Order: sequence, then structure tokens, then C-alpha cells
Amino acid sequence: MNQSILLGRITKDIEIHYSAKGVAVAKTDIAVNNRQSSNDEVLFIELVFFDRLGEIANQYLRKGSKICVQGRIVLDKYVTQSGDKRQKHKIIVHNMEMIDTKRNDSAPVTDNSDADKYMSNMPKVEIDINEDEIPF
Repeated sequence: MNQSILLGRITKDIEIHYSAKGVAVAKTDIAVNNRQSSNDEVLFIELVFFDRLGEIANQYLRKGSKICVQGRIVLDKYVTQSGDKRQKHKIIVHNMEMIDTKRNDSAPVTDNSDADKYMSNMPKVEIDINEDEIPF
């Protein structure tokens, strides 16, 4: 079984584009603290959201948003423009929970009662990904 759960903060705003078939593909990175190591190592991992989940991520998540994601690890192999072979791991997100979000770019939600009311209007998303539509 290939499944990971990560809790961390988004390190950059979502980049979204649409495939030739009209499927939304959204990407960002997440910073995850590894507090079990002696030096508080931080891992930066690319997240990929598809279809409606990608559109929701683009609409609600910003740099600094705290989220919990569940997804499948994939190894992306590629060749740079200079001809070097590279590889990196990324997570294909199947489910996410927004831990905190911002109402706009400058006003974070701070009051818990207000946050609960605000978060109750946020969609909870679970999407089954059709493996045939993933472009890699």
C-alpha cells in the first residue's frame, strides 16, 4: 500500500493549469517538520492536486496555509535542460483538510469561534483519482 499523510504549511501559492482534456492540475510545495530528528529537519515536498480538488486548493490555499494531506508517493524522473538526470518524490493528493486558511491575503482567521464558523463553510473534499488521467 502506497499512502502518506503529511501535516505542514504551504510554501508557495498554488500554480494551476488545465490538461488538454480540461482536467485541473494544481501544484505547490509543503514544508513538513521532522521533529523526531535531533536537528529539527524540514522536508519540502511537492504536492499535486487534480480536478476539483485542484480548483479548491487554488481557491482556498495560500502560502503559509496549514494543511493535512493524504496521498500517494510517486517518483518523478526527468532530464534537465543541461542533460542531467534528476528525480524527486511528490505526493498525488487524494484527500486534504485545511487546518487554517486566510479570508484574504492579509487577514488571518484568529478567533476560534469565528474560525469554526468560517471553516464550516469550507468544502471537505474526497476525490477518487482516475489513474488513467494522470499525465505522468
